[in-house]
Amino acid sequence: MTSSRKIVRAFLASPGDLVQERKIAKRVVDEFNNSWADQLGCQVELVGWERTVTSFGRPQELINRDLAGCELFIGMMWKRWGTPPDTTGMFTSGFEEEFKTSVERRKRGENKPEINLFFKDVDPELVRDPGPELRKVLDFKAQLIDEKIVLFETFGSEEEFREKVQRCITHYVQSVINADNAVEREREEPRSSEVSGSRPVETISSTGTLSGEAAKFLLEIAPRVERREGAPALGSVEVARLRLIGAMEQVHGNDEHYLGVHDINILFANRNVLKLEDREYFALVGSGLEYFSSENAPLWFWIATLGAKAGNLLVLYSRHGSASHRAAAISAMRTTAEPITLEAHTREQLLGSWLGPDIDDIVKASALSYLADFGNPSDLPAIRAEFDRDNRHTRTEAVEALLRINMRESRVRAVKALIELQPLSVDVKLLDELFGNEGSLSTPLLLDVIKHRNPKIREIAAGILRQRNALSVAVAEELLSDEDASVRYEALRVLHESGKRYSDEEASRSYSPEFVSGPIW
Repeated sequence: MTSSRKIVRAFLASPGDLVQERKIAKRVVDEFNNSWADQLGCQVELVGWERTVTSFGRPQELINRDLAGCELFIGMMWKRWGTPPDTTGMFTSGFEEEFKTSVERRKRGENKPEINLFFKDVDPELVRDPGPELRKVLDFKAQLIDEKIVLFETFGSEEEFREKVQRCITHYVQSVINADNAVEREREEPRSSEVSGSRPVETISSTGTLSGEAAKFLLEIAPRVERREGAPALGSVEVARLRLIGAMEQVHGNDEHYLGVHDINILFANRNVLKLEDREYFALVGSGLEYFSSENAPLWFWIATLGAKAGNLLVLYSRHGSASHRAAAISAMRTTAEPITLEAHTREQLLGSWLGPDIDDIVKASALSYLADFGNPSDLPAIRAEFDRDNRHTRTEAVEALLRINMRESRVRAVKALIELQPLSVDVKLLDELFGNEGSLSTPLLLDVIKHRNPKIREIAAGILRQRNALSVAVAEELLSDEDASVRYEALRVLHESGKRYSDEEASRSYSPEFVSGPIW
């Protein structure tokens, strides 16, 4: 953890019809700072017209001064183009001036700000007959497509925008950290006094990417890397550590930054003699997660060694990286019963990064399994949204999460959810837990359950009602036409106990599939 924070200033530009999205962007920045600023040593400051200090002068010029100090430009457009910033200028809106000013800065060679644009989807009916404001927006969008200088993304919902602006900010902060680390290494003076007679060796200060231990290691092995006369060759442990340090140095275009299983296990076998710095342990946690499902690389030791420094590390990994890596981080959280210790709005945003419509299915499935064990009622809307997408890859996990969270509140709530959701498939073990202590379930509720489309659930409800003597003859007779043989059997038992008599042939026909013409409900 760094002792001081770098400030990254991001400018938020938009006309006045995206007020809610501006609030979402602010919440995303606040959540990032609260969760990761200390750990990453980098804090994002969101700049926009809301915070421009009032003083004498052209209002847009005051806003432009704030813009000039920003290194990230986030622009949003929807249906409005905006109003001219003054009566004599060359720009038709404040947004246009902010955008073109940013583009000109990059053309002058400043290489800043990084420009990100987001267009909110517009109703097709409005597009067919746009007014003057929307026409300018559409023309601007078409110009971007033709010029192919600045890329843009589109979004339809507030949740989709939240996910995309969060990804934009996170990726930019990562690129800033990587760039600063590279500059820091280039500026370091050679430590020739530490390696007698050696060629200048690149070092890394404790305030840069690596601390003293890793830098000391690089200096110690430098003569052996050069194969200097009399210097012993590198051993397997030293080679593994070199690869670990290389894996830590993530740069754009080189995304494979995990250590191999063999190297991880070599370092683990020598854990008692190695002096590693915190960032090396963080990298080992990341690499351990990459092989979490195969269980052939250590993970828990690295986390335990970091102790309190690990903080919300698994939560961080669950939001960034490859889909398999994120899913593994969530599975690790589930294995260790790690709670989500975040504020309510931040927890909601975390669930959005786990269960959003564009998230990979393996991440969603892992998240739903975690929430089934540790979710709370506030998570139910996000889980229900995933269930309503009717995704065959996550449907079973979504059902289990919804039922288990409700069951932690009460069995009645869970059974009512079961009736509402009408899932075709439910884990038998979960049904045993749900109906295992049926005393809290009222007879009227169970009579609703026997209308469920899942035959196993109908069978369980019919059996409980029969044991209570609460399954009437009329209902039992209707159940004789049920498509499931086990349900029909429960109905026959009730009718027999009520004094109804059937010949062997009649009973056999009632119990055979050919007797059934279709579902009765």
